[in-house]
Amino acid sequence: MIAICSATYDTYGWRAFAGDPADNDAGNRSGARRVSRTATLDGGCVITDGGYTDSDRTLTVSESSPSLASLEFARHVCANCPLVWVCAPDGCYLGVPDRFAVSNGALKISILIQERLDA
Repeated sequence: MIAICSATYDTYGWRAFAGDPADNDAGNRSGARRVSRTATLDGGCVITDGGYTDSDRTLTVSESSPSLASLEFARHVCANCPLVWVCAPDGCYLGVPDRFAVSNGALKISILIQERLDA
């Protein structure tokens, strides 16, 4: 289950998405380090490692067969909320709603994470 709430007062309040646990967990439990590799003239390379940060993550909220209320909430959040709080099984985050779409009868909301709040 993943819950989304506007970071400022909003009459729409908050919404919890039960969704498909396998779909929500699979993509949301991934991450990567800020690392780059540059080839050097001697045939080697230079690797620059900037470490790991949650702010490089994108959380995807998925709900199969969404209700009309879920669709309206997704549209409202993406159109009107510059920042949202997201509570997921692995932590709480501050993020920006990036987009929402309905494909094959499933609602997907993408949220770009700005920072982790519970660390």
